[in-house]
Amino acid sequence: MKLNSSFFLICFSLVASLLAAQNKELEFFFSDTQNVRSTQNALNYQILYSPRSLIGIKVNTGTDERLTFDQRSRQASLQMDWQLGGRLFSHFINTGYEYFYDSSSLEQELSPYRNKTAFLGYDLEFSPVDSLALNLGGSAIIRREEDRYTADRLLKSDGYRLQGSMRAASGWGDAQFGIRAHVESKDLDWEAYRRTNISAWTDYETYQFQWQQSFNWDYNEDDLYVLEMRHGDRPEGNYRFSDMQKRNSIGYNSFMEYRHPSDYVRLSFADIFWRRYLSLQENAPRNNTDLINQANLDLDVQIHPRLTLNSRAMYHYSLKDFSYLGNTRHTSLRGLSARLGWEYLPYDSLLVQYSIDLQRSLYPEEDHMWDNDLRTSSLSLGVVHHWKQRMRLGTWVNWSLKDDVYIDGILSSNNKNINSISLMPDCRILIGDRLSFNQYYKLRAEYTDYMYEGRNRSFYRHLGYRYSLTFDSFPLAARSGNPVWMLLPYRQGYGNAISMELSFGYEQNDYAENMGEYYLINSKNKRYSSGFQIKHDIDSLYYIVEPKYFWGTWQEYSLLLGLAWQFNPQSLLEFSLNPIGESLNSLEWRSSINLSLRY
Repeated sequence: MKLNSSFFLICFSLVASLLAAQNKELEFFFSDTQNVRSTQNALNYQILYSPRSLIGIKVNTGTDERLTFDQRSRQASLQMDWQLGGRLFSHFINTGYEYFYDSSSLEQELSPYRNKTAFLGYDLEFSPVDSLALNLGGSAIIRREEDRYTADRLLKSDGYRLQGSMRAASGWGDAQFGIRAHVESKDLDWEAYRRTNISAWTDYETYQFQWQQSFNWDYNEDDLYVLEMRHGDRPEGNYRFSDMQKRNSIGYNSFMEYRHPSDYVRLSFADIFWRRYLSLQENAPRNNTDLINQANLDLDVQIHPRLTLNSRAMYHYSLKDFSYLGNTRHTSLRGLSARLGWEYLPYDSLLVQYSIDLQRSLYPEEDHMWDNDLRTSSLSLGVVHHWKQRMRLGTWVNWSLKDDVYIDGILSSNNKNINSISLMPDCRILIGDRLSFNQYYKLRAEYTDYMYEGRNRSFYRHLGYRYSLTFDSFPLAARSGNPVWMLLPYRQGYGNAISMELSFGYEQNDYAENMGEYYLINSKNKRYSSGFQIKHDIDSLYYIVEPKYFWGTWQEYSLLLGLAWQFNPQSLLEFSLNPIGESLNSLEWRSSINLSLRY
């Protein structure tokens, strides 16, 4: 691999020195953790040596090491493409080499897996107009794989790949439509497949009405082979045909939208349908069918310039059907929701939202033993108010009721009602134009009432709060996203901005069981958190430092160090270091480097 790649790259360098590059891209990524170490490299070089002719070179390499069970894998590919364009016909010549290696301590009795593949192909495209194209092509493939049971023995697999495709698009008035088709066949000694795909789309749009549709059909046949050991004078590996797998899927998407000329009413309908069939000739018990159908109906009405209503009705249905195993599952979800928003003052709002949905799971071939209904009702009330312009107050009150019911009597002890209520207030105060003090609170109580008298009721409660002090020299008011603060006078930023945040938080979770007249807490946990974050832009250089410490029921130390350098408009170098762990003496060090170079 190294000899072939070096010779190819030397020849490329000699030719590239005489030709101007149209596109040069280099990608490098490295990641290292306690369990996994990986590296990815990619080079893309394109040379436009005439207005209709192009040479492209792609090099990809990668390594992965899973340190927990000593697994190593390496992959590399080298591909070169020639494109010769014409008025009606375009010619494409491609050749390349691929290498894959994998070894693991879990397979000590086997040799490492090594696979080498080379190919040479040609494609011809006929395009009389921009909206019509026909493509035919193929490639010869040579593959060599080292026998995992016998040293110095190769398993040979030679063959070909053929493909054909077409695309067409047109328009008439306010409508656009198109169609695509693709056929592909690959045949090697122990790898073969057939692919067929047909897709079509339409798009009709006027000022008031839009209708988009798309259709897709896929048919795939795969010959499945397994590697097994053949006994004789010495053990040898051999691929044996085991089964043929067929996958057939069909999909349809539709979206319609009507807009009233005054823009006060918007009505839309979306539908997604997808069905897939999987069948095997020998392993018939694995034959199965999947079906998904999702439909949404949305109505948005602006009742008044300051009053809007958003409503939705939805129906989702899915089916998983096994031909022989007898565990077919039908799942449906029906739901209605509505939200009313009132802007009672500029940028101050009151929101009310209600939703109800029913999720039903049916197992018809299991005598409906596992059938389950889950009904959820929820009501939310939210308010946002600015006091003296510099203080933003917000509060959400949420209530929900869940009814979880199993139809069969054997599982009826799991039938229950879950009643939950939560309160989430927050307060954000702007001090000057660069400093803000933020407060977030959350209170939640949840009661579980079992319908079966033999089980005790349970109770869960949560308390949490977080305080943060934020400084931003940009200034903060300019990029806070708060429309009221952005209208206040503030200083202009001139680059090299720095932001800092100091935070402290607390969470407590209590789990209790009903003991008659009171609840007994049988489990609880607490967590405190503190952190400091600094971000700094220095021209094209950016860095972040973020230490965190968690303590309470469990503790954790964390430090994030990040650096990014944009050394030209399209190139970026990134580095991160993240030690994390429960103790300072046993930290897990995580690091990554990413280089994206365009020149």
